[in-house]
Amino acid sequence: MENYVSLVKKIVDQGGPASADFETLDNAFRSAAGEIKNSKRPVALTELIRQALGDAMSAETIQGYGYLKPYGYSGDFKMIDKIYRQDVTPRADLKNWDLYFHAQKAPKAVRNRKQYFIDLVTRLRRRNPDGELHILDIASGPCRDVIEYLDQSGDRAIHFHCVDADPHAIAYARDTCRHRLDQITFYHKNALRFRSARRFDLIWSAGLLDYFTDRQFVFLIKNLHRQLGTEAELVVGNFHPNNPSRDYMEIIGDWHLTYRSEHDLIDLARQAGFCLNDIRVGVEPANVNLFLHIKQGNAFL
Repeated sequence: MENYVSLVKKIVDQGGPASADFETLDNAFRSAAGEIKNSKRPVALTELIRQALGDAMSAETIQGYGYLKPYGYSGDFKMIDKIYRQDVTPRADLKNWDLYFHAQKAPKAVRNRKQYFIDLVTRLRRRNPDGELHILDIASGPCRDVIEYLDQSGDRAIHFHCVDADPHAIAYARDTCRHRLDQITFYHKNALRFRSARRFDLIWSAGLLDYFTDRQFVFLIKNLHRQLGTEAELVVGNFHPNNPSRDYMEIIGDWHLTYRSEHDLIDLARQAGFCLNDIRVGVEPANVNLFLHIKQGNAFL
């Protein structure tokens, strides 16, 4: 572990990782993760690396913000929006750490899933060029994807129903979307308890299922599917086990997910009672974030 700590200190002293150091750091975190996993004192070894980072573990960096969890949970709405907007700290001695963070495959996948959502809604609109559409967004977070679709498309016949358990996320999203609030309804609800008499044309959840047990996963998709219209689709995201950023996320950010493969997602959908013809699995360009699609009706979007 001393080798990894020395490497981190050296990179801190030089003002953070240059792009030429990114692969070296990736390999170091990967090797350190193996040593930590096999150690009798994994917490202590992990803390040695975090302490070596100094101010690079403060809230002034994205990795530090992620570790400190000011709202009490990983991947909060501000964290996701920092990733979407590729925020970089103004501190010259720390900005390279943010550049390193954004170069990771996991943040790239998160940005890609925003576009995945926008593309889904765009296809939905093409399939229904004239009618009013209603979209349910579960664990909607900052709603950056929602407002980008609205601003890019100019679509005035669509309404988003955004559910989040964190009132701070809803307040943040309201401000982000303040010029289009007539097309967005917010619900401060736990996703597992959300019910609506309305039937939706698309139900989307980008990252909530990454934190659910299999039992919760099955319960949620069964409940959400009941709220689909006659020609509609449920789409939920989940990170693949082959996430190249996993060691960095867990060692530095204390950010742990429930990873699932394509086979896992299909199996859970089958457990929920859906037939194979109504199931497909998509993926974003980084090949990290999978998307389980369950259709209601004749065709997928």
